[in-house]
Amino acid sequence: MKILLIAPVYLNLYKIIKDELVAEGHFVAYFPEGMLPWNPYYRYPNPIKRWALRFLFEQRNMGKKYWVDKLNDSLFNQYYDLLFVIQGVTFHPCVTECMRKYNRLLKTVLYIWDSNYLYDFFRNVGYFDKVYSFDFRDVQLFGHAKVGFLPFFWSKDLLKYDKTKNKYDLCSIGTSHHGRFGIFKKVIADAKIKNRSCYIKLIARIPQKLTLKQRFDFFVAQVFQDSDKIEYYDFIKGKQKYDFVDALPYEMEDIARITAETKAVLDTDNPFQCGTTPRLIWALAQNKHVYTTNQQISKLPFYNKEYIHIIDREKPIIDYSLLDKQINSRDSVIYLRIDNWLKFFLE
Repeated sequence: MKILLIAPVYLNLYKIIKDELVAEGHFVAYFPEGMLPWNPYYRYPNPIKRWALRFLFEQRNMGKKYWVDKLNDSLFNQYYDLLFVIQGVTFHPCVTECMRKYNRLLKTVLYIWDSNYLYDFFRNVGYFDKVYSFDFRDVQLFGHAKVGFLPFFWSKDLLKYDKTKNKYDLCSIGTSHHGRFGIFKKVIADAKIKNRSCYIKLIARIPQKLTLKQRFDFFVAQVFQDSDKIEYYDFIKGKQKYDFVDALPYEMEDIARITAETKAVLDTDNPFQCGTTPRLIWALAQNKHVYTTNQQISKLPFYNKEYIHIIDREKPIIDYSLLDKQINSRDSVIYLRIDNWLKFFLE
């Protein structure tokens, strides 16, 4: 099969998809998903602003203009059996119109690994034969038979770490957002009291300028003496340094290796999403216990209280005694191994 893959470069995750497709004997051409010069599809709180931006965007035909020069590339002007799109932030129907000049029976599939709550990814559903989203609430709310729920995939490369010995009781590596700073700080303090070893890193470039909203939030925190928020904003402004903060992002290979060296993974959710992070799926694939703040996780098909432990965001207490139990969590996510995951789109 000849496939055109359009996907973001984020963490080079597209390479896992591309490499597996090639290994299965398919020809795969890749085109990086970019960003629109200005984007009206964010769900701005102000409905008037949202409507005005979308009206201007469509009146000026900005979505199509973004693709005009790109579609002259020989990459698009040839026969393909399948168009495989991840996210579809810049997608416009002119892409499929161009490609169908060479194959009117072109198949199209879309995978969304972000939430429709803050951005209108689902606007493109009508242009694809199959659509899957990682967020089960989005799928339920959209209520379209064409859209299915499919969590994130995991790479076969994780299997090479199976014989790695544990060095840590708990690990977590993630960027600074949605309260992760406070959760990490509390978990690290609790681990020290319990004499447990942790590898926890918060990725953040400090100092940062506060946005107008953050400055107002900081002012309110000072008025009401909210010590947690005051400490967080002092951290953002660079007034206080922490050993668990790192400015440099981690490669996927490093995250997989560190996860292999630990008994359990700490997973923190985005309150605006009902999907799972790649971190959680990869941990289960490596037969690790997971402690997660995701209160919705019990609704998912692979949930098992023997190795997925739900904790409170405000009081993230880790019960390390649970780690003494041997588990086999990989079986619960075997359908998400990249070769099995791709079958949802190819069959």
